[in-house]
Amino acid sequence: MASAAHARRRARLTGSVVLPIANKTVFERDGYVCYLCGEQTQGQWVWRGWNPLAPTIDHVIPLVAGGAHVLGNLRTAHAKCNSEKRDFLTPTLLENPKKFREGRP
Repeated sequence: MASAAHARRRARLTGSVVLPIANKTVFERDGYVCYLCGEQTQGQWVWRGWNPLAPTIDHVIPLVAGGAHVLGNLRTAHAKCNSEKRDFLTPTLLENPKKFREGRP
């Protein structure tokens, strides 16, 4: 998971709006449920090692596509789901979630 400082730096490079938002705020708002697959996240992010079910923050509209680092553009996602989504736009994925789960966004 990228640090908040890293997300702010990436957002500034694209001219995006950046607001200070704690990850926990997003996780609690979303009930620790991954918005990409609808399943509960588990555990917590581990800097060393890999927990594919850990909660991470995803930008619905990616920073590279001009999305902002604001509460309305942030969602909870499993580390694995977020990693597989990469910088694709979410509406495209939500039109055919089966394609996403099969690894062909």
